Amino acid sequence: MGRTLIISDVHLPRGRMDASRPLAALLEQCDRLVVNGDLAELHHPGLAAESRRHLGELKADAEALGTELELLGGNHDPEITPLRALGFAENRVIVTHGDAFTSRIAPWSRHAALLEQAWLEARDAQGNEIETVEDRFDAARAAAMAEWTLESECPTFSTPLSILVKPRAIIHILDYWRRANRLARDFASSFFPKAEILVVGHTHRAQVSLGARPTVINTGAFQSPARPRAVVLEGHRLRVVPVRRREGRWTAEVERTIYEAEIRDSELISGRWGLPERSTGG
Repeated sequence: MGRTLIISDVHLPRGRMDASRPLAALLEQCDRLVVNGDLAELHHPGLAAESRRHLGELKADAEALGTELELLGGNHDPEITPLRALGFAENRVIVTHGDAFTSRIAPWSRHAALLEQAWLEARDAQGNEIETVEDRFDAARAAAMAEWTLESECPTFSTPLSILVKPRAIIHILDYWRRANRLARDFASSFFPKAEILVVGHTHRAQVSLGARPTVINTGAFQSPARPRAVVLEGHRLRVVPVRRREGRWTAEVERTIYEAEIRDSELISGRWGLPERSTGG
Protein backbone atom coordinates (compact mmCIF):
# COMPACT_ATOMS: atom_id res chain seq x y z
CA MET A 1 0.00 0.00 0.00
CA GLY A 2 1.20 3.52 -0.79
CA ARG A 3 0.74 6.79 1.04
CA THR A 4 -0.97 9.86 -0.43
CA LEU A 5 -0.63 13.32 1.14
CA ILE A 6 -3.09 16.08 0.25
CA ILE A 7 -2.30 19.76 0.93
CA SER A 8 -3.58 23.06 -0.47
CA ASP A 9 -2.99 26.80 -0.65
CA VAL A 10 0.80 26.87 -0.64
CA HIS A 11 0.87 30.12 -2.65
CA LEU A 12 4.52 29.87 -3.67
CA PRO A 13 6.58 32.00 -3.23
CA ARG A 14 4.53 33.94 -0.66
CA GLY A 15 4.52 33.42 3.07
CA ARG A 16 7.05 31.29 4.86
CA MET A 17 8.70 29.93 1.73
CA ASP A 18 12.17 31.46 2.09
CA ALA A 19 14.09 28.17 2.01
CA SER A 20 15.16 26.44 -1.15
CA ARG A 21 12.73 23.68 -2.18
CA PRO A 22 10.37 24.20 0.80
CA LEU A 23 8.14 21.21 -0.06
CA ALA A 24 10.93 18.68 -0.64
CA ALA A 25 10.42 16.95 2.72
CA LEU A 26 6.72 16.41 1.99
CA LEU A 27 7.64 14.68 -1.27
CA GLU A 28 9.95 12.39 0.67
CA GLN A 29 7.14 11.39 3.04
CA CYS A 30 4.74 9.96 0.50
CA ASP A 31 4.27 8.04 -2.73
CA ARG A 32 1.84 10.63 -4.09
CA LEU A 33 1.51 14.34 -3.24
CA VAL A 34 -1.75 16.06 -4.20
CA VAL A 35 -1.74 19.86 -4.14
CA ASN A 36 -5.39 20.85 -4.03
CA GLY A 37 -5.24 24.25 -5.73
CA ASP A 38 -3.33 27.51 -5.28
CA LEU A 39 0.12 25.96 -5.35
CA ALA A 40 1.75 29.05 -6.85
CA GLU A 41 1.05 32.66 -7.76
CA LEU A 42 1.44 31.95 -11.46
CA HIS A 43 -0.73 34.86 -12.59
CA HIS A 44 0.57 37.57 -10.26
CA PRO A 45 2.73 39.95 -12.35
CA GLY A 46 5.30 40.46 -9.63
CA LEU A 47 5.53 36.82 -8.53
CA ALA A 48 5.00 34.80 -11.71
CA ALA A 49 8.67 34.27 -12.58
CA GLU A 50 9.62 33.04 -9.11
CA SER A 51 6.45 30.94 -8.97
CA ARG A 52 7.44 29.18 -12.20
CA ARG A 53 10.90 28.50 -10.77
CA HIS A 54 9.44 26.93 -7.64
CA LEU A 55 7.04 24.87 -9.74
CA GLY A 56 9.85 23.59 -11.93
CA GLU A 57 11.91 22.61 -8.89
CA LEU A 58 8.95 20.83 -7.31
CA LYS A 59 8.32 18.80 -10.46
CA ALA A 60 12.03 17.95 -10.76
CA ASP A 61 12.23 16.86 -7.12
CA ALA A 62 9.13 14.69 -7.48
CA GLU A 63 10.57 13.00 -10.56
CA ALA A 64 13.92 12.41 -8.86
CA LEU A 65 12.25 10.84 -5.82
CA GLY A 66 9.75 8.82 -7.83
CA THR A 67 6.87 10.58 -6.04
CA GLU A 68 3.72 11.06 -8.08
CA LEU A 69 2.72 14.74 -8.15
CA GLU A 70 -0.96 15.53 -8.72
CA LEU A 71 -1.83 19.21 -9.16
CA LEU A 72 -5.39 20.54 -9.07
CA GLY A 73 -6.22 24.01 -10.30
CA GLY A 74 -7.34 26.78 -7.97
CA ASN A 75 -8.28 30.42 -8.37
CA HIS A 76 -4.65 31.60 -8.03
CA ASP A 77 -3.33 29.10 -10.59
CA PRO A 78 -6.40 28.46 -12.78
CA GLU A 79 -4.41 27.22 -15.75
CA ILE A 80 -1.74 25.15 -14.00
CA THR A 81 -3.67 22.06 -15.12
CA PRO A 82 -7.13 21.26 -16.55
CA LEU A 83 -7.67 18.91 -13.57
CA ARG A 84 -10.02 20.24 -10.88
CA ALA A 85 -11.12 17.28 -8.78
CA LEU A 86 -9.98 13.80 -7.79
CA GLY A 87 -12.03 10.92 -6.46
CA PHE A 88 -10.61 8.25 -4.17
CA ALA A 89 -12.02 4.99 -2.80
CA GLU A 90 -14.85 4.63 -5.33
CA ASN A 91 -15.56 8.37 -5.01
CA ARG A 92 -16.30 8.18 -1.30
CA VAL A 93 -13.53 10.79 -0.94
CA ILE A 94 -13.60 13.81 -3.26
CA VAL A 95 -10.81 16.38 -3.42
CA THR A 96 -11.35 19.82 -4.98
CA HIS A 97 -10.10 23.31 -4.18
CA GLY A 98 -13.39 25.01 -3.30
CA ASP A 99 -13.43 28.04 -5.60
CA ALA A 100 -16.28 26.46 -7.60
CA PHE A 101 -18.74 26.50 -4.68
CA THR A 102 -20.07 30.04 -5.23
CA SER A 103 -20.29 32.41 -8.18
CA ARG A 104 -18.25 35.11 -6.44
CA ILE A 105 -15.40 32.64 -5.82
CA ALA A 106 -13.88 34.87 -3.14
CA PRO A 107 -16.57 37.22 -1.76
CA TRP A 108 -13.91 39.11 0.21
CA SER A 109 -12.09 40.09 -3.03
CA ARG A 110 -12.24 43.72 -4.13
CA HIS A 111 -13.34 42.34 -7.52
CA ALA A 112 -16.09 40.03 -6.18
CA ALA A 113 -18.90 41.55 -8.26
CA LEU A 114 -16.85 41.30 -11.45
CA LEU A 115 -15.94 37.70 -10.62
CA GLU A 116 -19.62 36.88 -10.41
CA GLN A 117 -20.27 38.63 -13.72
CA ALA A 118 -17.55 36.59 -15.45
CA TRP A 119 -18.91 33.39 -13.87
CA LEU A 120 -22.45 34.08 -15.09
CA GLU A 121 -21.26 35.00 -18.58
CA ALA A 122 -19.36 31.72 -18.79
CA ARG A 123 -22.43 29.77 -17.69
CA ASP A 124 -24.61 31.57 -20.26
CA ALA A 125 -22.09 30.77 -23.00
CA GLN A 126 -22.18 27.07 -22.11
CA GLY A 127 -25.87 26.88 -22.95
CA ASN A 128 -26.50 23.65 -21.04
CA GLU A 129 -29.85 23.27 -19.34
CA ILE A 130 -28.42 20.86 -16.78
CA GLU A 131 -25.15 22.03 -15.27
CA THR A 132 -22.31 19.50 -15.19
CA VAL A 133 -19.37 19.62 -12.85
CA GLU A 134 -17.20 20.48 -15.85
CA ASP A 135 -19.48 23.46 -16.52
CA ARG A 136 -19.06 24.57 -12.92
CA PHE A 137 -15.27 24.30 -13.10
CA ASP A 138 -15.30 26.18 -16.40
CA ALA A 139 -17.23 29.07 -14.85
CA ALA A 140 -14.89 29.18 -11.84
CA ARG A 141 -11.87 29.29 -14.13
CA ALA A 142 -13.38 32.11 -16.20
CA ALA A 143 -14.00 34.14 -13.05
CA ALA A 144 -10.46 33.55 -11.78
CA MET A 145 -8.96 34.58 -15.10
CA ALA A 146 -11.09 37.75 -15.07
CA GLU A 147 -9.68 38.64 -11.66
CA TRP A 148 -6.11 38.14 -12.78
CA THR A 149 -6.71 40.29 -15.85
CA LEU A 150 -7.82 43.06 -13.50
CA GLU A 151 -4.93 42.44 -11.11
CA SER A 152 -2.40 42.76 -13.93
CA GLU A 153 -3.40 46.43 -14.14
CA CYS A 154 -2.90 47.08 -10.42
CA PRO A 155 -1.37 43.99 -8.81
CA THR A 156 -1.90 43.25 -5.14
CA PHE A 157 -2.60 40.34 -2.83
CA SER A 158 -4.07 39.98 0.60
CA THR A 159 -2.00 39.72 3.76
CA PRO A 160 -3.20 39.52 7.38
CA LEU A 161 -2.28 43.21 7.81
CA SER A 162 -4.01 44.36 4.62
CA ILE A 163 -7.19 42.55 5.65
CA LEU A 164 -7.17 44.03 9.16
CA VAL A 165 -7.35 47.55 7.74
CA LYS A 166 -10.37 46.65 5.59
CA PRO A 167 -13.34 46.01 7.91
CA ARG A 168 -15.62 45.17 4.99
CA ALA A 169 -13.24 42.41 3.86
CA ILE A 170 -13.25 40.96 7.37
CA ILE A 171 -17.06 40.91 7.38
CA HIS A 172 -17.12 39.09 4.03
CA ILE A 173 -14.51 36.57 5.20
CA LEU A 174 -16.37 35.79 8.42
CA ASP A 175 -19.66 35.49 6.54
CA TYR A 176 -18.12 33.11 4.02
CA TRP A 177 -16.58 31.01 6.78
CA ARG A 178 -20.07 30.72 8.27
CA ARG A 179 -21.51 29.50 4.96
CA ALA A 180 -18.53 27.57 3.58
CA ASN A 181 -19.42 24.07 4.78
CA ARG A 182 -23.03 24.36 3.60
CA LEU A 183 -21.83 25.52 0.17
CA ALA A 184 -19.37 22.63 0.06
CA ARG A 185 -22.10 20.12 0.89
CA ASP A 186 -24.45 21.63 -1.68
CA PHE A 187 -21.72 21.20 -4.29
CA ALA A 188 -21.16 17.58 -3.29
CA SER A 189 -24.90 16.87 -3.32
CA SER A 190 -25.16 18.22 -6.87
CA PHE A 191 -22.14 16.52 -8.41
CA PHE A 192 -20.75 13.86 -6.05
CA PRO A 193 -23.65 12.34 -4.11
CA LYS A 194 -21.61 9.26 -3.11
CA ALA A 195 -19.05 11.39 -1.27
CA GLU A 196 -18.58 10.64 2.39
CA ILE A 197 -15.65 13.04 2.76
CA LEU A 198 -14.96 16.25 0.82
CA VAL A 199 -11.40 17.61 1.06
CA VAL A 200 -11.12 21.31 0.26
CA GLY A 201 -8.95 24.39 0.72
CA HIS A 202 -9.49 27.97 -0.52
CA THR A 203 -10.71 29.65 2.69
CA HIS A 204 -7.36 29.18 4.51
CA ARG A 205 -9.33 28.00 7.56
CA ALA A 206 -8.20 24.54 8.61
CA GLN A 207 -11.03 22.50 10.11
CA VAL A 208 -12.96 19.24 10.13
CA SER A 209 -16.72 19.76 9.90
CA LEU A 210 -18.72 16.79 11.18
CA GLY A 211 -22.41 16.31 11.82
CA ALA A 212 -23.66 16.28 8.23
CA ARG A 213 -22.81 14.36 5.07
CA PRO A 214 -20.24 14.62 3.68
CA THR A 215 -17.65 15.43 6.31
CA VAL A 216 -15.83 18.54 5.05
CA ILE A 217 -12.08 18.68 5.68
CA ASN A 218 -10.27 21.95 4.98
CA THR A 219 -6.49 21.60 4.96
CA GLY A 220 -5.82 25.30 5.58
CA ALA A 221 -3.01 27.35 4.08
CA PHE A 222 0.73 27.81 4.39
CA GLN A 223 0.57 31.57 5.00
CA SER A 224 0.92 33.15 8.42
CA PRO A 225 -0.89 32.97 10.78
CA ALA A 226 -2.58 29.84 9.42
CA ARG A 227 -1.36 26.38 10.37
CA PRO A 228 -1.62 23.99 7.45
CA ARG A 229 -2.71 20.38 7.67
CA ALA A 230 -2.40 17.38 5.40
CA VAL A 231 -4.83 14.60 4.67
CA VAL A 232 -3.11 11.23 4.69
CA LEU A 233 -4.61 8.39 2.66
CA GLU A 234 -3.00 5.08 3.48
CA GLY A 235 -4.47 1.60 3.38
CA HIS A 236 -7.97 1.65 4.81
CA ARG A 237 -7.53 4.89 6.75
CA LEU A 238 -7.91 8.60 6.14
CA ARG A 239 -6.19 10.85 8.65
CA VAL A 240 -5.72 14.59 9.13
CA VAL A 241 -2.30 15.57 10.50
CA PRO A 242 -0.49 18.87 11.20
CA VAL A 243 2.13 20.27 8.83
CA ARG A 244 5.01 22.11 10.47
CA ARG A 245 7.95 24.18 9.27
CA ARG A 246 11.37 22.96 10.36
CA GLU A 247 14.55 24.71 9.27
CA GLY A 248 12.69 26.32 6.41
CA ARG A 249 11.09 23.14 5.10
CA TRP A 250 7.59 21.85 5.63
CA THR A 251 6.97 18.39 7.08
CA ALA A 252 3.80 16.44 7.79
CA GLU A 253 3.68 15.22 11.38
CA VAL A 254 2.36 11.82 10.38
CA GLU A 255 2.64 10.48 13.91
CA ARG A 256 0.03 12.98 15.14
CA THR A 257 -3.62 12.50 14.23
CA ILE A 258 -6.18 15.30 14.41
CA TYR A 259 -8.98 13.29 12.80
CA GLU A 260 -9.31 9.73 11.50
CA ALA A 261 -11.87 7.80 9.48
CA GLU A 262 -12.01 4.28 8.10
CA ILE A 263 -12.08 4.38 4.28
CA ARG A 264 -11.42 1.14 2.45
CA ASP A 265 -8.69 1.42 -0.21
CA SER A 266 -8.45 5.10 0.62
CA GLU A 267 -5.49 5.90 -1.64
CA LEU A 268 -6.91 4.37 -4.85
CA ILE A 269 -7.89 7.04 -7.39
CA SER A 270 -11.39 6.37 -8.75
CA GLY A 271 -12.18 9.51 -10.75
CA ARG A 272 -10.80 12.66 -12.35
CA TRP A 273 -12.77 15.76 -13.34
CA GLY A 274 -11.70 19.03 -14.83
CA LEU A 275 -12.30 21.67 -17.44
CA PRO A 276 -14.20 20.88 -20.62
CA GLU A 277 -11.91 20.55 -23.62
CA ARG A 278 -12.91 23.94 -25.01
CA SER A 279 -11.43 25.64 -21.92
CA THR A 280 -7.98 24.08 -21.84
CA GLY A 281 -5.27 26.45 -22.85
CA GLY A 282 -7.75 29.29 -23.35
